[in-house]
Amino acid sequence: MEEMNVSDHRDSQASEVLKDLADFAVTDADFEVEDLLEFVGEEEALDIIRMRYIHEDGEVKTSDIEERLLRSNLPERLRRILKRKLRAVREKLTRDALERIVRRAEAEYEEAKVEPNEAVGIVAAQSIGEPGTQMSLPGDERILIVERGVMRSERIGDFVDACISKYGAVVEGKAEICHVNENFLVLSLDNDGKLKWKNVKYVIRHEFDGELLRLRTKSGREITATPYHSFVTKKGGRIFPIAGSMLKPGERIPVVRRLPPLAVDCDCAISPSPEASKRCVEQERKVEHASTAYMLGRMFAENEYAFSFLNDDLLNGSDDFIKEFLRGFFAAVPLTGHLASDEADGESCGDAVVNVRFHDRRVRDDFALLLARFGIFTLKCESAGDYLLLIPLSSFAAVFSGDCGCDSDEEDVVWDEIESIDFRRTSDRVYDISVDGLETFTTHDGIITHNTMRTFHYAGVGALYVTMGLPRIMEIMDARKKPSTPTMSIKLRGEYARSREKAEEIAAEIEETRIKDVARIEVSLDEKCVFVVLKNEKLAELRIQREDIEAKIQKMDVNMEKIGEDILRIYPKEESYYELLRLEGRISEMLIKGIEGIKRVLVRKDKDGEYTLFTEGSALKKVMRIEGVDPTRTTTSNIIEIADVLGIEAARNAIIEEIISTLEDQNLDVDPRHISLIADAMTMDGEVKQIGRHGLAGEKASVLSRAAFEVTVEHLLEAALRGERDELLGITENVIVGQP
Repeated sequence: MEEMNVSDHRDSQASEVLKDLADFAVTDADFEVEDLLEFVGEEEALDIIRMRYIHEDGEVKTSDIEERLLRSNLPERLRRILKRKLRAVREKLTRDALERIVRRAEAEYEEAKVEPNEAVGIVAAQSIGEPGTQMSLPGDERILIVERGVMRSERIGDFVDACISKYGAVVEGKAEICHVNENFLVLSLDNDGKLKWKNVKYVIRHEFDGELLRLRTKSGREITATPYHSFVTKKGGRIFPIAGSMLKPGERIPVVRRLPPLAVDCDCAISPSPEASKRCVEQERKVEHASTAYMLGRMFAENEYAFSFLNDDLLNGSDDFIKEFLRGFFAAVPLTGHLASDEADGESCGDAVVNVRFHDRRVRDDFALLLARFGIFTLKCESAGDYLLLIPLSSFAAVFSGDCGCDSDEEDVVWDEIESIDFRRTSDRVYDISVDGLETFTTHDGIITHNTMRTFHYAGVGALYVTMGLPRIMEIMDARKKPSTPTMSIKLRGEYARSREKAEEIAAEIEETRIKDVARIEVSLDEKCVFVVLKNEKLAELRIQREDIEAKIQKMDVNMEKIGEDILRIYPKEESYYELLRLEGRISEMLIKGIEGIKRVLVRKDKDGEYTLFTEGSALKKVMRIEGVDPTRTTTSNIIEIADVLGIEAARNAIIEEIISTLEDQNLDVDPRHISLIADAMTMDGEVKQIGRHGLAGEKASVLSRAAFEVTVEHLLEAALRGERDELLGITENVIVGQP
């Protein structure tokens, strides 16, 4: 009996809650079913919505729309968007129409879903477009760069401008893209959460007119970028890119805790650059006199106003030298301390911190980089016009005890919480860089950001640049032997079509790989030789054996020596500067794997669940011979190549399909019979002919008709020299002479 009373009491309470919710739902115009689901189950929520809209006119009630969308497979964001559109036309809706609309939305949503890490999108080469070209940083944002073994902080705008000025750039729509030929390194975050120095592949710049977002973290670090610029975040143990416009206060982004050693060390098997060698000698000399570093630290603390930034020699100094510098600095600088408040991230510092006051922001940020060499993560803030650096007390004590260093078990980064995001408008150039791997790089303030100029790779995320629109139509009509962006769609069969791993094996076999892609190549003028330093990660990724590279080089008729496992020293036959540079070029461009002309390969899963390969470059005949490729469904954008390999009828069909596909992409509707007529005319003689004066237009019997198309004077002059006669049998020539 007592249990029954308790149950009745609970039912009574539940009824009261439902009544309150129903009253609230009826009076609040913005209240939606998703809001009710926080308190009650799905059926109860729908009952409340039905009560609210019971007196509506029309066959379909608002509650019917709510119920149908709630039981769909659409995510909440899409449900809300579709709900607003359906409500606007509710009185005209029928139940059948509602069902058809929701089912179509569900089908398109399912079709648009892609696998994690699968490449998405094919972007037109003539226009990178919005927001693709706006994923960048302003020119005054500083980044960390290593050149010839020396680390420095530089404005990204100055760095990119210098690269484009030196190497030139390719214009893609509004953007200028430059392939960097020298060995510049930036600090990059890998998928495993480790920081590594990685090569810069490309730099990009373009004009931008709009709002920039400024993001500030709880540790006091800041970065300014376009809203579409990509950052990285971590959820569920996975690191993945996210647009800046999608970030919100409270979410976390990575900042540098420990600055890893530079990629070029003093004891490198290859002779470092003169700058790096000089720096190494100076470091060894300074370490011998620890008192020198100690005194420099004291001088810096006592005369900080004389510095606008720390010298590069100090930032690149040895660990021992920097330790003594820090000991001297902390012995002379005025210090204060306090218990860390809520502004400090408990993960990154202890309960007590030591405050160090600087008069220049750049000096403070440089000093924070010095501490990051030993895994010391600091907090930054401002007070009374000065710039403060808050150092954990335990790390501060370690500097004096001689135990200054980083625990190898600690992560290289701290996932710092975003404190605020604001905006400012600008109209200026913005910049970005492209890096190997997860494609991240680090700003001078220690924030790790994600580059967004995506040059695609078969195992990564990115885009395939292809010519579309009017330029593509002109290529087809001109019957060009080589399109501006030749591409292939390679269909697979059997297990290769169903397994991503198998598809990637074929992609690795097809993709053109040269020695410069898997090794660092340097010329030594002193030893009159070329060094080839193999990159183990690249070799493993592309499934290439060292022995294959060595065998290829030995066929060049040169003298080769092995230095350890990863370094080859190669001498030319003749000792001359010209032969040395020529040898470097030959080695760099030597093809070691893949098919000549297939520069990149992209793996994508289609609607039928099969994996398809998309390539930059075309070699139809060679690709069709590879095991696992389905030659009956593999196509190329090169019409002339199709005619050579598959015959003129296949070329005719390709012309029709390419033109129709290009027009549909531009939402243009042309009668297919017109296109078939053009294709027939271009291929009727057994070869692919262009429409222009070197093809069909130049073969017209009428002199006036030929002259009306292009180069009028030349056609008339040539006809006069030959004594040709125009019979005026066609429409064009009769219109020209004024005859009906």
